[in-house]
Amino acid sequence: MAAVERRERTPQRLTSVTLAPADSPLAPVTVELIGAARLSPPNSTWDEVARPRRQSYLEWTGYGIQRQSFTCLFAGELRGDELADITAETVKLHHLAIPPGARTPPPLVRLSGPLYGIGPGDLWVIESITPGAPWRRDSDGRVCLNTYEVALAQHVAHDVITNSTKAAATSPAREAADRQGAPAPGPARTYTVVAGDTLSGIAARLLGAASRWPDIANLNGVRDPRSIRPGQVLKLP
Repeated sequence: MAAVERRERTPQRLTSVTLAPADSPLAPVTVELIGAARLSPPNSTWDEVARPRRQSYLEWTGYGIQRQSFTCLFAGELRGDELADITAETVKLHHLAIPPGARTPPPLVRLSGPLYGIGPGDLWVIESITPGAPWRRDSDGRVCLNTYEVALAQHVAHDVITNSTKAAATSPAREAADRQGAPAPGPARTYTVVAGDTLSGIAARLLGAASRWPDIANLNGVRDPRSIRPGQVLKLP
């Protein structure tokens, strides 16, 4: 039997992360996390609004999408003196980003494991999967140990925030403000609670920081953060 190709160093196995499709019959995938996940916090977006013969002003239009990435390890089962081929397992992961046939949208996935800002109701999409250089091959040259870089973006439904810049620009309040040379306040933003939501999760998604959940609680008179219920409409600061 030919000797198994080895590298001098071997990646260390740490905790597991599971990616489970929320709206697809595809199988969930569990991977071994190497190191810590890398978080890209959402950016606050401000747009410049021009006004005829008046100074333009800035209008806040919301937060960007939260993103994170992590490095994971795929290792084949030990069979005799060799590790098994990992192709079948890595294909399952790729199917969560590009479904078989590519005729349907990629599934939304729920995450579990030591990642950032993960609430029970949060959904994510896989933006990219990048394989590293193979750590080990079997005697037939098939990859049996390798790392992959997985990049994720948080999925936010288009109707979560009711604020509309276009509607605000044509409202009576906006027209009156334009006549006076000052910007008018936009309509209040709201969020409708769904099953599995927490105040910290809502704050992380929509305000950019889980630590801002007391701002939501105070604005809505919520004394116990565990008391929110599906269908409840919350005002957002």
